[in-house]
Amino acid sequence: MLRAVIFDMDGVIVDSQPYHFAVEEKICREIGIDVSLEESHSFVGMAGPKVWSYLKSKFRLQQSIEELLAYENKARVAYFSSLKNVRPISGVVELLKELKQHDIKRALASSSSAEVIEIFLSKLEIRDYFQKIISGDMVEKGKPDPDIFLYTAAALEESPTDCLVIEDSANGVKAAKRAGMKCIGFKNAHSGDQNLSLADMVIDDLRRIDLHLLFPLFQHL
Repeated sequence: MLRAVIFDMDGVIVDSQPYHFAVEEKICREIGIDVSLEESHSFVGMAGPKVWSYLKSKFRLQQSIEELLAYENKARVAYFSSLKNVRPISGVVELLKELKQHDIKRALASSSSAEVIEIFLSKLEIRDYFQKIISGDMVEKGKPDPDIFLYTAAALEESPTDCLVIEDSANGVKAAKRAGMKCIGFKNAHSGDQNLSLADMVIDDLRRIDLHLLFPLFQHL
């Protein structure tokens, strides 16, 4: 049965992918590499170490993975801290309220760093809705590996089969399904070209999600 809902952050809680793309373009320009739009879209939701391992190999970068990650995080924190008038994606707060009202646990599991997550949760003023907040740097292997969702389920003290994930990226959906969880794919136009076909359901408006939509996904369990 449905006992917990795990939210991705970027592209699900907040429409932040355009901000991420802007930062990534700036970083690539500064270190002198040219990443295609298709590659950028394929990185959505993916853990930073995986992205930089690929780019380091492709472009023969001299910096270590750790140095590149630190440089990236510093750039993201600076950019996101300066943002004004950031709002949650329509339907998110209403869904969080409904889940809380029915004692269904809520968690956030994002590939972003703890610093970046804190910036957005503070700006959105929704931190108190989440019982657990899990960042990409808390697990060894990030999305599309299932570790972050398995870690989140354990933190919530729930079985993966009783958890549902809401994701906007192909990497996130893969991670959720590999964790043995139900998954709703959110088709966010700002998240790039994402293949969400592995999700149990795909929607393009979070305002459609309520318990009447979610419970049937668990009826056969």
